[in-house]
Amino acid sequence: VWGSPLAPGTLSLNRASIPAVTGSLSANVQRKGLLKVEKNSQALKKDPGETLTLENSEPLVLADLLAEYENYVRDNGVLPVPADYQQIKQAARNGLNKRYLNPIKAFAVSYGWMIAVALIAIIVLIRRKRQSGPV
Repeated sequence: VWGSPLAPGTLSLNRASIPAVTGSLSANVQRKGLLKVEKNSQALKKDPGETLTLENSEPLVLADLLAEYENYVRDNGVLPVPADYQQIKQAARNGLNKRYLNPIKAFAVSYGWMIAVALIAIIVLIRRKRQSGPV
C-alpha cells in the first residue's frame, strides 16, 4: 500500500490508504518519496480485506511512522512528485528510453567518433579535389 506524494516541508500522507499493521512493523521509505508499509502475515489474517487503518487502530504507531518519514524527507532531500505526474505515462516513457534511446546513445558513444573522423576526412578530400581544379 502506497502513501501519497509529499510536498516539501509538509507531510500530507493519505492515512486511510495505510492498513492496520500489528506485530512486527517496518516501514521502507522508497526512493521516490513514498511510504510503503510492509505487512506481516498476522496482520493479513486479522484483516484480510485491509479495511482497518493505523489512524483508527494504532494512532501512536502511525504518528511514529509519519515522524520518521518526515525526518527521512528532511535528511535526504526527497523531492515532491509533481501535481501533473502520470505514472503510466512515465513508465511508458522509461520503457521506450530503455528499449530504443539507450542503445542509440551507446552506439553514438562507441562509434560516433569514428563516424565524425570519416566525415571530416571526406570533407577534406572533397575540398582538396575542388581546390586542385579539373585535371
